[in-house]
Amino acid sequence: MLPVTLKHVASSLRGYAPSSSRVFQCAFYSTKVSKPLRVLFCGSDGFSSAALRVLHDEQRRDPQSIASIDVLCRPGKRTEVPIKAVAQELGLRVHERDTFTGWQLPRPDGTAINLVIAVSFGLFVPPRILKSTEYGGLNLHPSLLPAFPGAAPIQRTLLAGVKSTGVSLQTLDEKAFDRGIILATTGKLIIEENSRYEDVLEMLTPKAAELLREGIRKKVYVPPLEAVKAPDMPAEVKQMSAPKITPEDRRIDWRKSADVLARYHRVLGSLWVEVAYPLQEPKRWIFGDVEECSEGTINEAMTKSVEEDPSLESSEKEKLPSTIPFLETSHIEYVDGGDGAIIFKTSDGRGVKVRQITVAGQKKRSAAVVVDELRRLWKQNPI
Repeated sequence: MLPVTLKHVASSLRGYAPSSSRVFQCAFYSTKVSKPLRVLFCGSDGFSSAALRVLHDEQRRDPQSIASIDVLCRPGKRTEVPIKAVAQELGLRVHERDTFTGWQLPRPDGTAINLVIAVSFGLFVPPRILKSTEYGGLNLHPSLLPAFPGAAPIQRTLLAGVKSTGVSLQTLDEKAFDRGIILATTGKLIIEENSRYEDVLEMLTPKAAELLREGIRKKVYVPPLEAVKAPDMPAEVKQMSAPKITPEDRRIDWRKSADVLARYHRVLGSLWVEVAYPLQEPKRWIFGDVEECSEGTINEAMTKSVEEDPSLESSEKEKLPSTIPFLETSHIEYVDGGDGAIIFKTSDGRGVKVRQITVAGQKKRSAAVVVDELRRLWKQNPI
């Protein structure tokens, strides 16, 4: 009798449609064997918390596969990091560290940690730690590597206007962030038009958690490690990185088109710009609401502003300036957008409508009130 192999079993089951295709895959897609996992899970936010919950579910489902989970998080500054409360809710041991220097891995039940999983952790796991574990480390990264390695992959993907993204499950590299072996991906996931950061994060979070679940079940961490081919992407996208978002990223660049400025607002929230004031130091304006406007909308608003202005006499209005002296560029033309909004014209012939402005150190007010206050000051103190 010929020996029965997995190949023979798969052949005999062709055409069979089980009630759960994922369960079928889990039963047959890996022949790797590993020791019971003793995991150090390093995380911080909601994205990593979802992955931790799935890992904990796997431990309860199959305690022979996952023997223990310890959680490492960084100490909270103003508030506790979300994953600490989740770990405590699940009854897991929590360790708080802001550095690996001088720290040794815990030994749950006197047995060594054999796998590190880092998700949105923020600290580099050093080679000393990885080499002390039998299976090294795994990481979930919310981009399709090699595109957008770094601290802010979702934001940078959206800011670049890329229309698809995904999640990568990779090994933790001993020398650099996000340079490990890619063991699995979700494949391309379409980003809906006008998506915010929160929208994409909400889409990716459960898919990342499931990707980790499948990776654990497939035992992708067990040598020989099998790299997967990254989804096809344009060469320029593959070369894009994802450095941390800084305040400078929120500074308005008036050379950008109206749709790009509106996109930056959707992704980053409040944008800011420096404004020149007569006989005073420049002041920062924070735009709390930015919306793209077409050329037709601007022309219609300009017509209305000439015909009626409830706050000014027409003769007085003609004498008032129609530009704002932003420090970052030349004067920018503006027009009353109605309902307290102001439309700033952009270089592409369109504009952005701003409804609220906060002058640094002051309360939030309607954009029209802030602009009117400035133009009156310039009228009183002409250069």
